[in-house]
Amino acid sequence: MNTTIKVISLNQYSTVCVSGSDAKTFLQNQLTSDILKLQPMSAGYTGHCSIKGRLLTSAIVCNINNDDHYLLILPKAMAENFINRLKRYVLRSDINLIDQTLTYKLTGVIYESNNQSMYRGIDLRSIPLFGLLESEDDIFLQLPENRVLELSKRKTMKSDQKEPNQLNFKLGSIDDWNLGNVRAGIVEIVPELEDQFLPQSIYFQKYNGVSFEKGCFPGQEIVARAHYLGNIKRRLFRASATACCMIGDVVIDSTTEKKVGIVTTVGKKTKTGFEMLIVISTSESGKKLCVVLNTGVPHPIKSIFEYAKIAD
Repeated sequence: MNTTIKVISLNQYSTVCVSGSDAKTFLQNQLTSDILKLQPMSAGYTGHCSIKGRLLTSAIVCNINNDDHYLLILPKAMAENFINRLKRYVLRSDINLIDQTLTYKLTGVIYESNNQSMYRGIDLRSIPLFGLLESEDDIFLQLPENRVLELSKRKTMKSDQKEPNQLNFKLGSIDDWNLGNVRAGIVEIVPELEDQFLPQSIYFQKYNGVSFEKGCFPGQEIVARAHYLGNIKRRLFRASATACCMIGDVVIDSTTEKKVGIVTTVGKKTKTGFEMLIVISTSESGKKLCVVLNTGVPHPIKSIFEYAKIAD
């Protein structure tokens, strides 16, 4: 068995197809990233904001071969509302919005950069970051932290593609995948985080998830104004704890018990060790903080660093 590669079923995501002759312009006017710069067979992070500039959805947007066929991958809990919001803006545009969650099976593949990286006859290291590779009926997408997202069409899947544990690779867990998100500084907007953050508060610009130059997306003026004035009061920090935290858990000042932030991403490193991303007020970063668990018990947070200062 190849123990340097882990495979994970990613059933928590949905796939939405946006197609039509107006797809490129439509998405450019709705999403936070610059879709005009997204080349065929490449992908990137993006979001959809409220008129107040706060993220309602985050997604990976993939340009499949041409500029009239895009796939968006986002948390399953957010897909229905996302589609319904976009439909309000279609009007007379030539746009098709289709939930293709039942069309594609998503599998996460994690490999070690200095070891064997062959998977289904493909050297995963050969795929550029955010590049797409088509192989038969599969699409492979390279993500940060040596992770590849495999999209397989369910109707054409081979027998050895049904479940990762049938393959000659180590079966990983969603904790492994989430740990990669923590280390890459990736926050996925789920119901607990909806309509709370400006894109730059979660360092969305790191992977070009937001463009401050383009106009014409909901909330753009507020997002751009906050960026150019430097008026970002809450920022993304990386931290650790020895308690099982959850997305949406409240972060408090240990002394005053005042709420100062929220847990946005959690990855399990060991049986008792957790790494996480939190968004807190920048003025609170030097203080002793606790996370309030779902039991109501506060637990100390350790090793707090602003993500933007350690990312590069």
